[in-house]
Amino acid sequence: MPLSSRFGFGLALSLIAGAGATIGALNPAIAQQQTFSDVSNEQFYAPYINRLSSLEIIKGFPDGTFHPNEPITRSQFAAILRQASFSQGGRTSAQSFSDVPANYWAADAIGAARANGFLSGYPGNQFKPEQKITRAEVLVSLANGLKYSGGSPTNLTYYRDANEVPTYARSAIAAADIAKLTNISGFPSAKNPLDLNHLYPNRAATRAEVAAFITQVFTNRGSFPPVPSLASEWPRDPVATLAVSASQVGVSDNGQRVVTLSDDGQTIQVWDTKTGESVAKVYRDNGRTHFDSVAISADGSRFAAIAQTAPVLTHLEAYMWNVQTGEEGGWSQSLGYLLGDSKGVIIDTTAKVAFSPDGRTLLTKVSPDSSSKDPDPGSKGPAKNEIRLLNSATGEVVQTFEMSDDPGDRDIRQFDFSPDGTLLAGAGYMPSPNMPPWNGKDYGESIDVWRLSDGKRLSTLSNWNLLSTGNPFLSVPETLPDYGGFVWMGFLPDNRVSVVTQEQASQQRNIWNPQTDEVSHAEAPFPSDSEIAPDYTSRDGQYFYINGDPKGGKLANFSTLEVRYLSNTPDKAGSFSANGNYLAIANDRVVQVFAKSNQP
Repeated sequence: MPLSSRFGFGLALSLIAGAGATIGALNPAIAQQQTFSDVSNEQFYAPYINRLSSLEIIKGFPDGTFHPNEPITRSQFAAILRQASFSQGGRTSAQSFSDVPANYWAADAIGAARANGFLSGYPGNQFKPEQKITRAEVLVSLANGLKYSGGSPTNLTYYRDANEVPTYARSAIAAADIAKLTNISGFPSAKNPLDLNHLYPNRAATRAEVAAFITQVFTNRGSFPPVPSLASEWPRDPVATLAVSASQVGVSDNGQRVVTLSDDGQTIQVWDTKTGESVAKVYRDNGRTHFDSVAISADGSRFAAIAQTAPVLTHLEAYMWNVQTGEEGGWSQSLGYLLGDSKGVIIDTTAKVAFSPDGRTLLTKVSPDSSSKDPDPGSKGPAKNEIRLLNSATGEVVQTFEMSDDPGDRDIRQFDFSPDGTLLAGAGYMPSPNMPPWNGKDYGESIDVWRLSDGKRLSTLSNWNLLSTGNPFLSVPETLPDYGGFVWMGFLPDNRVSVVTQEQASQQRNIWNPQTDEVSHAEAPFPSDSEIAPDYTSRDGQYFYINGDPKGGKLANFSTLEVRYLSNTPDKAGSFSANGNYLAIANDRVVQVFAKSNQP
């Protein structure tokens, strides 16, 4: 029976590059890439399959499919090794297996795999050619046959199922891990996304997974650039670890400055990630001050905060400091008042502070109680749904923004600057008769986008308007009791807005263009019961961080749903740098900084 009809693999690689060609000499553009009807570009394994198809190492079935989820047998894997020119030669009489007849379709490939150290047999001189090969066996085969070395079993402690790796396979898989062969995910289940923290060593390897492992070998030899993915773009080890516990954290664009807020809200520090030392500190131990929110400028030269001062009648105030001079030369600006009680400070959990992309303005957002008493009758605290922009050099108010034209009972809970600094977006709750009751009131949600040049509203996206007009952006019945609405929003590099919505047990990322009001779906819905819900998102809109999981903070990819746990303990806070190249996370013990692979 022809090789391709047995498992969908085509011409031997020697027909393309010559029998003596090395892996590093192969040209990925040699052949016409075959497309498969069951391999969509949205699937994480598509680039791996497509790249091997371009080399004619793999081909599909006669009906144009690839069967990516189908397990691979030991004989099929041996044939793949030969197709890729990993193992050359054929059988000798000493290499024959008792269960591999001379006329068996893969006999030569099995003999070559044995002779070149990729595959061995079982007791009784058996090969078990039709037995499914496990992921561990694939990795051991590649590590042994390609002579990978230097792996220590202790390297596997990163993986949460390391104890499931067979004893015989530990050193070889550790060597494969060093060679980055493990930089791929397993397949997702119906409820769980792709997980980079598990090897799934004893699970049968699928056709797609084997294609990914083989592609990683070619990538290591320079034949292919890395496949864009969470695994390749965000290395798993932090570039810096700071010995401090923090409730909030921020990081500069070059990753060299990190701002932290202590758990008790009394201490702000700025850290040098190269030395691990604190380079600036603001401390309040008077029982009358609580810092609610902190931020650091993109260039790392300044840091800012919103604080409450004085018990009973709490005063909200914005502060700005210079990293070099600390509290000297900074400024403060009143933001209004909160009505306190006899116990002292009330924490305004909705207070937010952030720098604009160019650092020239400081955004402040607070939610003063409507019953607050202002000791200065001539002053006016901000409305509940108001954003203020302050001159970062002087603290002077330069612009204010409110959601909709009617203040009402609303609250801006998220905001974001466009990367070019021309637009500002704010998202919040707003009353609407079209939405199901929540906490005794009818609430909808909206996202407003304003032009910073003139302060005028450019457009508004309201989920109840979308429901009433039948826009496909949301298809939730108006009576759905557990409707979650907008989960997160943020600008993309092209000034469109990425909006995550929730419908029953799934979430959907959508792209809204406030210039045209066009809305489109970016990817298929992903399950919300898998605890995937973005807390912070990278500027390119591809990655998001989720904290609060008891198993640790997670970094995830919107498109592929790859997930990597960044720590083994619950994280309390996290933040991407303004340019999206760094991510800082905080737990009860340390702050860690992670960098994209193209960063120092």
